Amino acid sequence: MKWRKKSMGINRTSQRVLNKLFENGYCTEKEIQGMNIKEMLYIQGITVAELTEITNIQEAIRTGKVISYLSRDNRETEETNG
Repeated sequence: MKWRKKSMGINRTSQRVLNKLFENGYCTEKEIQGMNIKEMLYIQGITVAELTEITNIQEAIRTGKVISYLSRDNRETEETNG
């Protein structure tokens, strides 16, 4: 089995959203996980795409896959002969 990485680095949308969260006092996984929609909408200038990103980050926290999510680790497995 061979692993091939398709993408590298943190997605700019994720980075922008995390910066907004940090600037608004949501600095820990527990704080981000505990956010409700009213708190998300309170963030000045938040977009629908960024709201979606916050919920995706919350899901990554819930499943324990934050680093994989942030790095967009999309590994594919390929069967190799021999």
